[in-house]
Amino acid sequence: MYIIAIGWTFVTLLMALTETSFVAGVLTFFFYGLAPLALFVWLFGTPQRLRNKQRSLPPAPRPTVDFAQPAGSGGTEQCSAKPHPRPQEGSDASSAAKRPPDR
Repeated sequence: MYIIAIGWTFVTLLMALTETSFVAGVLTFFFYGLAPLALFVWLFGTPQRLRNKQRSLPPAPRPTVDFAQPAGSGGTEQCSAKPHPRPQEGSDASSAAKRPPDR
């Protein structure tokens, strides 16, 4: 990226030197050289700036799991749902189908 910036600066500097007046040379160098070059460097430097920013930040803490404690023993995530009670033996129709017929 920097070789392109250096080359473009050289080309626009030579263009500015060939202008007929000093004001035209300065305006040529600014509007054909520095302004577009600043935009180019800013746009194409964005990925590197983001990588540098990520490197400068401390690493995010990784969640840890304590395998020594059983699940539901006061962890941070609690389930508010209550467990379903088990049906009594013989209280539903499916258990009647499993019993032997009465004689």
